[in-house]
Amino acid sequence: MNKTLTTTKTINQLTIDTGAIQINLDQIRAHLPNDTRIMAIVKSSGYGVQDTVTLTETLKSCGIDLFGLTYTHEAIHLRESGIDEELVVMTPLIDDVDTLGRYDLQPAVSNAEMIRLLSETGHNIKVHLHINTGMNRLGCRGHEALSLAKMIHDDPHLKLEGLMTHFCSAEDEEQDPLSHQQIKELESVLNELKAHEIPIPWIHASNSSGTIRFRTPHFNLVRVGLSLYGIHLSKCMNETLPLKCALKLTSRLIGINNCKRGETVSYGRTHRIRKKNALIGVIPLGYHDGIHRIYSNKAFVWIRGVKAPLVGTICMDQMMVDITNVPDAAVGDEVVVFGDEQSPETFAHYGGTIAHELISCLGPRIERHFI
Repeated sequence: MNKTLTTTKTINQLTIDTGAIQINLDQIRAHLPNDTRIMAIVKSSGYGVQDTVTLTETLKSCGIDLFGLTYTHEAIHLRESGIDEELVVMTPLIDDVDTLGRYDLQPAVSNAEMIRLLSETGHNIKVHLHINTGMNRLGCRGHEALSLAKMIHDDPHLKLEGLMTHFCSAEDEEQDPLSHQQIKELESVLNELKAHEIPIPWIHASNSSGTIRFRTPHFNLVRVGLSLYGIHLSKCMNETLPLKCALKLTSRLIGINNCKRGETVSYGRTHRIRKKNALIGVIPLGYHDGIHRIYSNKAFVWIRGVKAPLVGTICMDQMMVDITNVPDAAVGDEVVVFGDEQSPETFAHYGGTIAHELISCLGPRIERHFI
């Protein structure tokens, strides 16, 4: 007999453990030189946490006073929600120049036109000069840095608050020669600006991976994002600085099907029952919720402390799991997608992706809960 669960309650939940975030920050601080400042990256709704204001308030209570966003509208949301700490916008657009000044935001800049337009607003604006050392996404070339730095330094309305770059592959040991070359290139720019007596309060290159793996004594600011949640992108990162996972995604079994040998599961019949009998559980998470089809027939979840495989093609709203080997599995049982039982990195690996994508794609039907 098939069984189903009927409820009006939200049963999909992402739990954010603020105590674990504090523990991770304490470990990161202890790992860094005493005078190193931390910028918390809360872009993309805090990598999918959604409630960026609560996240930022939590980080403020942990002693963070500098936050990084990708776009101007993300920073405006924080300002209008009462966040008055320093906010850096990594990808400001030309249309944002006046808004950046009015909201006291610090844009990253890399070309003369943007610098000129910021100056023409008449606002006093702190800027970070972004150097492209190999990412080839944003930033000016090293040989352009001096002229742009002089433009900023000589302007009465602008202040050169920071010099920055971005690592391509700081999590990958095999790519370390390139990472060290990126460090040298930024140091070269820094030395050139110092030779021309252009002061820069903050020099930063390291993302979470770089923060954990590299020593950069000439830099005094790091940018940490997913490491706040205890997420590592490689084994070597975890070995260098083990962190506590602060995120847990749970759901519940809403149905159980008794299936027989030869029957198939879900669209496209990609899973066929091989045993004489099998119990197939239904979980109300699908690709609309960020659990993409790529995880079909590859990933595992945990039920009653037992690892259970996803079977069949993941649907928009549901996915199925083989619970034949889960003793006494019942409708209403908690399902752990990731958390203490398996990390977000592990689940992401099943789909051939990274935790960044997994977390940031979690959909709006998943309730976010801070504890």
